[in-house]
Amino acid sequence: MAPKDLPADVATWTNLHVVQWLLSRDQKVFVPAVVANNITGKTLLTLSASATDLAKAMTPPSASAPLATSIDSLIEEVKLAGGADGDIVFGSGKDANGKDNEGRLLKHPSGWSYDREYNEWVDYFEAYVDNAVAEHLRALTETKQRRFQITILVFSSLTTLITSTSLTTTFEEAGSADEGALNTTNVVLQIVLLVATLVTTLVSGYANLFKESWQKLVDGCAENESFLDEIMEIYTEQLTIDLDMRMPFKEYQKLIVEKWKNRPDPPRPPPDVRNAAIRHIKTHDTTAWQKAFAMREVEKGSCWCFAGPIELDEPMDDDYDAMLMRFSGEDMGEYTLTPEQFQKDKTDAKRILQKKGIIAVAQKKKLPNGGLARIDESSANLDVSTTARGGGAV
Repeated sequence: MAPKDLPADVATWTNLHVVQWLLSRDQKVFVPAVVANNITGKTLLTLSASATDLAKAMTPPSASAPLATSIDSLIEEVKLAGGADGDIVFGSGKDANGKDNEGRLLKHPSGWSYDREYNEWVDYFEAYVDNAVAEHLRALTETKQRRFQITILVFSSLTTLITSTSLTTTFEEAGSADEGALNTTNVVLQIVLLVATLVTTLVSGYANLFKESWQKLVDGCAENESFLDEIMEIYTEQLTIDLDMRMPFKEYQKLIVEKWKNRPDPPRPPPDVRNAAIRHIKTHDTTAWQKAFAMREVEKGSCWCFAGPIELDEPMDDDYDAMLMRFSGEDMGEYTLTPEQFQKDKTDAKRILQKKGIIAVAQKKKLPNGGLARIDESSANLDVSTTARGGGAV
């Protein structure tokens, strides 16, 4: 794909345009030859039809010929920059940065490619994580509010009851012969009343002190949940259907960028509060945890006496790809990979997840006739649930 500041028609590129394009595509190794041979856009398109001719033209004087892999990568870059709008191009090796693009869609009339879809799955994943945290933050904060309200109500009622009992005891004391016993009872009631009043005052004061910040957090979480639900629906609708049924990528990108611009300010709770929400996800929302958090948890020793904070970290390289494949419910790449590559990516993801202990390894059971039957445990699939929040198979 040509940079925005270059002419759309590669055939009109000057030698300087070609140099600029090579630099933008991290193909600077070819710049000396392009300058020395004064290669223009039209020449580049002609040469790319033959790997031999291109290699010869791209070899500067007194230098060895470029590696075949570099030439193959350059040919694919040229195809992307100057191919016809109706071209569909899949990778067949490695790109300019040495990244494997075998079987990955590089160009499509809709503007979609594997890399573009991959990046959208990353954004979808982050939206899902933010939504899950916001949902549990709100739930925990609302629970805290209710608990303080109940505590205040209980101790206020207790104070009223003790006051009433104390008054009754006072009246009985006036006409009683056993004044000592009644005095003792009254003293105990007064002490209990004092304690109940103190607790009520402290709890009420604490609740009033944080009432505004708690409500602000609840409202912020609710607003973000609503926004993220809406944008996740767009991700689901577009990323899980055939390319011919999707919005053209430029239209989709414009829509999604405009949507993100209108995101409400995300809640920013203290680290301990956020960690409490993450722990709540782990203990109360298994689907969300397995879908987006389990692969990110940092294993560490635990103490029986108390639960420490949960540490999350981003997996790297293939582990991250496996996490995204699991998150997508094996939808990622279904329409932007060749069938063979799609199956390979799924198999690689399952192998990594099994190695990490995220999913169980399929077991084999002996049959009465001596044969073996393969038993796939429910957790041995990449799918976590088919009804998880956010839509799509997960």
